[in-house]
Amino acid sequence: MAFFTRGNARIYFEDQGRGEPVIAVHGLIENTRYWKPVTDIISGRCRFIPMDMRGHGNTTVEGEPQGFDVQTVGEDITALADNLGL
Repeated sequence: MAFFTRGNARIYFEDQGRGEPVIAVHGLIENTRYWKPVTDIISGRCRFIPMDMRGHGNTTVEGEPQGFDVQTVGEDITALADNLGL
């Protein structure tokens, strides 16, 4: 299980495959398992990196639950890319 920390969130992600990186984000009430049916296919063609958004799956938020807005989700995606050196 892979995690990185941003502010009060411990964000879960997976990292599979090689090549051009693709960060995938699920919809509401989903998590990284949403991508399981296609992960093997996609990761055979690129570096596939699904992540759990705040409040979903294995991602946890400590303290006040804040940052569930589109702006913060975008910043979390950027932070994941930075964390992985993309």
